[in-house]
Parts: sequence; structure tokens; C-alpha cells
Amino acid sequence: MRSASAVDGEAKHRGYWWLAYAPANYRLACHYCNSGGARYGNQSAGPGKGARFPLLGQRASEFESLGGELPVLLDPVVAEDAELAGFDRQGYARRRPERPYTDSEVARDLCRVEETIRILALNSDRLVDSRSELIERVAGLVQLYLVR
Repeated sequence: MRSASAVDGEAKHRGYWWLAYAPANYRLACHYCNSGGARYGNQSAGPGKGARFPLLGQRASEFESLGGELPVLLDPVVAEDAELAGFDRQGYARRRPERPYTDSEVARDLCRVEETIRILALNSDRLVDSRSELIERVAGLVQLYLVR
């Protein structure tokens, strides 16, 4: 989640060093999502998340409450965030169309789901192919179950 050593694009912010050992600040991410290297066809998907932690609101400084921060990146541990995204039958991550945009998203003219997909390269070739195969396998198992 929040980088302990730096905040990309904010040279004066020393990072969230006070959260370096806070378990609540950790999320599992594949190498490509976090450190880059994912590909879309022959194009690089970019550097991955790294020290990026964009916000819709003000950034907290040392030891301030994080409650005022409005992260752009979705947090899969937060139920409301997890409900915003889904996957289509081909394995692509997508915003669920029935979920409304927040006032903050509208004011900044951005979509948190789309930014999360872009920054974490969630629609990279490798991830989409893996998801597509898994979706096909699950659909096959469901069909076998229904035939019983």
C-alpha cells in the first residue's frame, strides 16, 4: 500500500516510514504489479506500483491520521472497494457498471478502478491469460456439476 521510503512525485514527502512494520499497510501483489515488467502485447505496462500512492485528497504527514486520505488505488481488503471491480469472461479487470462514481472521482475526472488497473497493470497479457484459463476451468466444472 503506502511506500515506507518515498512517495513518487512528491520529493518533500519522506514516505510513510512509520508504517514500515505495520501489518495493516501490507498487501500481496505479484512482482509485475508492484515492480513493473508486465506487458500489453509488445508494449511495457509501466513501472508497476512501486512508490506510487496517488490520492484524491490531502496526504498525511508523519504520524497524522490516515483517515483523511482518499486513496486512488483500490484496496481489496475494503469491501466497498472490492465491490467496484470485477472481471469479464475474457479475464479482463473492469469497473462494475452498476457502481456509481464518487463525488471525488467526478471532481477529479478519474475512475479509481481504471487507475488501479492501469497502475498495477491488472490487464497485462499474463494476468488476462491466466484469468481466462481459470474462468474456462471453473465454467467447465460448473457444467459438470449441473449435469449430475
